[in-house]
Amino acid sequence: LAYPLEMHAVRILWLMEDWQNDGSDPLDIEVYQGVILHDGNHRLMAAMFRGDGVVYAEVGGMMDEAREYGLI
Repeated sequence: LAYPLEMHAVRILWLMEDWQNDGSDPLDIEVYQGVILHDGNHRLMAAMFRGDGVVYAEVGGMMDEAREYGLI
């Protein structure tokens, strides 16, 4: 389901103000011949715009490849 760009922007702005990047709601990343962010695109963007130095994530899949990408 595609959403208008404005809805994505509103979600990211809300997360920038209200989401606590404390590990209680980690991103879900799978690594299989590339990185796939299953859940957390908006949270990742909010963290990037806020300048968070760390973003908590659960990483699964090919761990050797995840290390190469610096995910673990």
